[in-house]
Amino acid sequence: HGRPIRFSVVSGDPAGLDIDAAYESLPAGAGARRQSLAAGAHVAEPGQDADVALVLHTPDPGRTDWCGNPPSPDPAAVAATVRAVRESGAPVALADVRHTNGGDPALVEALRAEGLVDRLLAYGGWNTAGNTIGSVVAAAVATVVGTRENTLDSTAARRLLLHRLTEDYGYQAIVRAGEPDSVAAHERLKPILHGFAPDWTIDDVRFPWNRSFEIDFTLAPGHR
Repeated sequence: HGRPIRFSVVSGDPAGLDIDAAYESLPAGAGARRQSLAAGAHVAEPGQDADVALVLHTPDPGRTDWCGNPPSPDPAAVAATVRAVRESGAPVALADVRHTNGGDPALVEALRAEGLVDRLLAYGGWNTAGNTIGSVVAAAVATVVGTRENTLDSTAARRLLLHRLTEDYGYQAIVRAGEPDSVAAHERLKPILHGFAPDWTIDDVRFPWNRSFEIDFTLAPGHR
């Protein structure tokens, strides 16, 4: 469409951008810049305006993993990321890479308490830092291009944000530890989804690969 999308790479803890996340071979900040370039975006230099603030909830130095090395809360890290989201002058795409294989519940709950979740252009907190960042960047690029070209399906964009929040925060970091059964998971995920969007439904909760590591489901507007 002839107008490059410019990302700034931001963290409430700038030193965290230099940490290699678990399963990654380069620092989180460098990965975020490379993912942005791979998606066709430009990376803003310090002081330049950006179309999207790619905010990283940067990796725990202990390389914590919801599937083997469960994390402990870090209020200072959460507060720093919340501040970065709140003070951003551009729409925020949030890559929650503090822990591997699941989002940081304390971060998501703090964002919700401050009314900041609905300001997010995109969110991700699943699997490796690279997969999370790549997914978040792709969603943000698609949303910006769709907005510029007046082709954005706002319901689809909302569905994607809610899906990532429900799965990465709700299932991977909370439900998976104690509910391997999809029926029980459905009942626990409903209030999690409704905490973000009371007017949306969740149905057809399933294990797409015949294992409990990840989950899939159908989201639709219209509470019942």
